[in-house]
Amino acid sequence: MQQLANNPLAQFDRLLFVPLPPKRFAHMGEQWSYSENDSAQSPTMGMIVRRDMQYAYQAQCDTLGVKASRMSFHAPKFLLQLQGEQMGLKLTGDGDGDMRGMVYVDAQSHIPQHGIMQTVITQNLAAVGIESMIMTITQEVDTRIRLKKTK
Repeated sequence: MQQLANNPLAQFDRLLFVPLPPKRFAHMGEQWSYSENDSAQSPTMGMIVRRDMQYAYQAQCDTLGVKASRMSFHAPKFLLQLQGEQMGLKLTGDGDGDMRGMVYVDAQSHIPQHGIMQTVITQNLAAVGIESMIMTITQEVDTRIRLKKTK
């Protein structure tokens, strides 16, 4: 379950590929929203995540020698659903969390350069089999990604 939730490729995608607003930025502090559903599947478990993201254009800055647009993002609440089977146990779960961070995008090429994200997730997981149990799991995840040019 943790591998599905913290899939490095999914974190990379969420953090760096910010859905930009339909028009160019008009002013600092401009905000826009984006709702999305993600899903991940392993041989034994499926997961669906629903996020209602809020983005804000914060500033033009010079970071690591690149003129960049800095944008913040926040999902004050996102929903998580899990379902699967492992070692004969039927597993179902739900949860929610908070996600926030910042991404820097090259102002000329619009290629993402650097991103930071903090996520807190609380999940309830029910396992039903010969014995039944309910577990509450809380995770705090910090993600930092920086793209580097190679020759």
